[in-house]
Amino acid sequence: MNLGRQFTLAMLAYASTRDLDAAVVAKRSGLDLDAIRDNPDASISAAQNESLWRDLVTTSNDPLFGLHLAESMQLAALGVVGQIIQTSRNVQDALTQAGALVPLVSELFRMRTEPIGKKVVIHFSADDAAKSEYPFTYRQMTDYFAVFTIHELDGLLLRKVAPLAAQFPYSLSNKKEYDRLMRCDVRRGKELTITLDSAYLKEPIITANYDLQQHLLGSLNAIGESKKETSKFASRVFNYLLSNAYLFDASLESTAANFNVSARTLQRKLQEENSSFQQIADDVKRHLAVSYLSSGKHQVKDVAYMLGYNEQSALVRAFKRWTGKTPSEFSRQ
Repeated sequence: MNLGRQFTLAMLAYASTRDLDAAVVAKRSGLDLDAIRDNPDASISAAQNESLWRDLVTTSNDPLFGLHLAESMQLAALGVVGQIIQTSRNVQDALTQAGALVPLVSELFRMRTEPIGKKVVIHFSADDAAKSEYPFTYRQMTDYFAVFTIHELDGLLLRKVAPLAAQFPYSLSNKKEYDRLMRCDVRRGKELTITLDSAYLKEPIITANYDLQQHLLGSLNAIGESKKETSKFASRVFNYLLSNAYLFDASLESTAANFNVSARTLQRKLQEENSSFQQIADDVKRHLAVSYLSSGKHQVKDVAYMLGYNEQSALVRAFKRWTGKTPSEFSRQ
């Protein structure tokens, strides 16, 4: 599997959600987007990657583009997790295999895990020459790998992971955003490190999680095909929430941060299209609830959990409002 090519395509797909023309962005870095899509063996040089990162950060006016890319790729990245799940007994096995995949995504980086007492530290390192020659790639990929790791662990365990600490090898321009995405107090260090309770290492990988992820990915693809109005801001928000519907917990503030705008600006832009964040979030949940229940593979209580409802009764009420039927009545038809 050509992970470098897949990663580049994911970068450009995310650029489109940020209202950038992916083909134009690629061309400015000497890349032909159609050729990359059509050729499974397409390679992207380190210099082209550096140019692409520089262009994306500049044109999006988002110095945290790598962080936000990783946040938006939560479900797309599960394709990699799917490979790991099938050959891992527990999180420790999965992290070992992930370490072997990191250089295939970016040849600049290496990943290793270090058990220290009741903690385990995940290290991401790059050599000094690479840092100097490819500064945009180094910083943005460091940000990306940090958030990617947290989200992938979520995918392995089907719940949100809580790191004990995280360190980044540079000054942080927006510490609050780093703290939000890393779910801990982020500090300065020599290299990117993420510290977890070592109890995570022995937690088993549940194969059922992989089946759930695959079904959700299929649902997103089908729903995405029916929601092609990507020129509207509301549609881009819908697609973002849809792709982050795994352990559904996207808030107004986190969504606005991913689009590099304030919550007030996001609401205003949606109001200009006669929409609102709550309406879109509700629409996403309706689409997913119908997809889950139509598959016949999930109990109502599990669907309620996946969509972020604390009580099954809350989903029942919402589903009846959406469809005029209870989930049980819908499943029997």
